[in-house]
Amino acid sequence: MLVERMEQMVRIQVGYAEEDGKIAREAVAAEKDEEIQRLQRQIQDLARGSSDTQRLRDEIEMLKERTDAAEKSEMEVMKLRKRLQDFDELKRQYKELSDSNKEYVDKNIELEEAVKTIPFLKVIKYDSKPLNIDVCVHVDTGGRIQERSRGNGREDK
Repeated sequence: MLVERMEQMVRIQVGYAEEDGKIAREAVAAEKDEEIQRLQRQIQDLARGSSDTQRLRDEIEMLKERTDAAEKSEMEVMKLRKRLQDFDELKRQYKELSDSNKEYVDKNIELEEAVKTIPFLKVIKYDSKPLNIDVCVHVDTGGRIQERSRGNGREDK
């Protein structure tokens, strides 16, 4: 009986030990499950962060392309501004030349009218050949024409 009783106590202790081991294993398993869940949440967070990172990289690349396009456009605008300034300068020069040309044309018409009034500048013919007459016309500051002629010789042809 004592032996039986000892065996029974050993069985009870083994049972308790097995039960304690089972409880310890369950506790370790619960800790491991919590660790697994924590790691899974961390993986999900990292995956979201990774997709956000990739999206931001794509956005940065797109913005770089836009920046390059904007810089090219700005350079083109600067070139066009320069061309416009050059065009304005050419327009100004054209106006000046046009005004000068008008003055020269008016002066030329005035001189041609003055020449028509000088009687000895009409074509003089001698033996059907024009004479070589050098004429010097001087217009003084008052706008009066002073005339002088030189030579009476024939033109040699």
